[in-house]
Order: sequence, then structure tokens, then C-alpha cells
Amino acid sequence: MRVAVAHNVPAAGEPDSEDVLRQAVFVEDVLSGMGHRTTRVALEPGINGVADFIRQLRQSGADIIFNLIESPGGISRLHPAAAALMDIAGLRYTGSSYEALLNTTDKAVTKALLKSNGIPTPPWGTYPHSGAGLLWKEVAGDEACIAKPLLEDASIGITDESVFFSDAGLEKGLDMMYEMHGPLLVERYIDGREFNVSVIESSEGSPMTMPVAEMRFDRWPEGKPRIVNYSAKWDEKSFEYNNTKRTFIKGTPLERELSETARNTWEAFGLSGYARVDMRAGDDGRVYVLEVNANPCISPDAGFMAAITEGGLSSADMMEMILNASLSSIS
Repeated sequence: MRVAVAHNVPAAGEPDSEDVLRQAVFVEDVLSGMGHRTTRVALEPGINGVADFIRQLRQSGADIIFNLIESPGGISRLHPAAAALMDIAGLRYTGSSYEALLNTTDKAVTKALLKSNGIPTPPWGTYPHSGAGLLWKEVAGDEACIAKPLLEDASIGITDESVFFSDAGLEKGLDMMYEMHGPLLVERYIDGREFNVSVIESSEGSPMTMPVAEMRFDRWPEGKPRIVNYSAKWDEKSFEYNNTKRTFIKGTPLERELSETARNTWEAFGLSGYARVDMRAGDDGRVYVLEVNANPCISPDAGFMAAITEGGLSSADMMEMILNASLSSIS
């Protein structure tokens, strides 16, 4: 087939943003090795960039567009925008729909949909919609809470200082975070084990879970929040990056519960193609969904690819499944 690999222009010097180019090269290499013809199309910011993007996609004659667009113009909340543009233009693309991308980009909408579908998630609120005092009382449960930028991904804006252990600290910290990142999601901090489950659409159109990955916090100092913060993902010289290790669990009741929860989440959000669901298992024995990632990162060293390999699939297997899922959804 003819496949157009679509990506946004990354922000220079920001590793989380520049990673989209690594994904584009990887996708092109694998698809070319499978015998497909590829062309790369970048979405530039501005009205001229949008018009040129659609023009290039049409001129490419692509049978399908591999949608890698994450943050047009460096703005994460616009993640769903490219899918909307392609819908309007009547173009076929991989991964989740505009609606699913929209519902997983806004963390508050994600949490509301999880709750309405009976999928356990920690108590939450938003700032500045609710004041710090009310958030501490209703969210933290007099224990701890974590604040995240409402419309960012890739752990942007998340540091050790994003976890709060007192109402006074929360009141001071939220103002500082809001000045830097805008509206915030504040949720109860679950001090437990962290997992993520990669999901890919099978040939029958159902969600197929890959082996469950656990993020282990090795040699973590006492009192340091056990979170996958920005440094753990992107700063190769940091303590967090070098001491956050991925392992896989198999054949346990917890693994089965995590996988079932991921499949239920897939269905609740109407996801398609591929996704990743991030969860925690608390000391109370319950599993909580933290975030839902439609069209997650598929760089060669990303967690999704590690799970694909652990599940016995090749990169070509994965690409074929993603392409087939998109074609079958419009046939």
C-alpha cells in the first residue's frame, strides 16, 4: 500500500517533542521493509501549514495515513486536531478516532468517563475550578495527592514536587504549577505498584492485551515519591531515568485483573488500533486507572514496543495489525 506517515513538527531541544521524529523514521523503516511505499508529511503550525498538510496528504495518493501527530505547534491539547482535519477531508488514518483522542487528552474528561463506566480511578478534582483547601479535603483524604497539567502528556510538568503531603503545601504548590502549566488535575496519590498495559486491536476487532509491564523504582530513597516523572522518561543522566526499570508480570491474579481492566477501558473509550492504559495497585488491594493513552509512543525503546516484543510479536506484526484495524473500521 501507499502510506503517508504524518507527524507534527517538534519543538527543538525538547526530547519529549523530538521523539515524534524517531517514531516517524521507525514506522517508515518497518513499513518499507514490509513492501509498502511511504512518504512523510509534516504538519506545520499556522493556517498555511494546515492547508499545506491536507494538500500534501491528498497529493501523496496514500491509501492510508499513519497518524503520529501528538502536539501540533507544540500544543498538547491539540492532539485530536489532526484526526478532526482528516475526518473533514475524508482521509483514512490509523489509530483512534477524533472522539477517542479528545476524551483521552483532557485528563478530567478521562476521569469522568472512567467513573461513569464503573472503572476504578482515584478521587480527583481540578484547579483552579476548586480551591486547594477543598481539594485536600475531598481528594487527598488527609494522606497525599498529586497534581498534573490537565492537558499535557509525556509526564510534562510532573516532578517530585507535584506530590503533596499537606494542605499548606498543596495551596502553595498549586499556584506555582498553575502559573507554569495552566489548569491542573489533582488526584489522590496511590502509593503502590505502578503498571501499564499495552493493547492492540486483533484481526477480529477486539482488544488484545500484551504482557503487563510493572515500573520498578530501584534504590529509591526513603520519602522520594515513587512516580514516573518527566526526568524518568526523558533525562538520560538523571537518577530517575537510570533507576526506573520495566519488568513484566505473568500468570497471576493481579495480571489478569490489570489486563481485564485495560480491555474494559478500551471498550469504554471506543479506542482503536493501539493504546496503553496506566494503572496502580494500591495497598488496599484495588487496581486504579490513572491515565488512558490513545495512539501511545511507538519509538523502538518505548514501553509499548517492549510489551509488543514481550508478547512475541514483531514490529512488522504490530504495523500490520494497526493498518488492518484502520482499514477494517472503514470497510
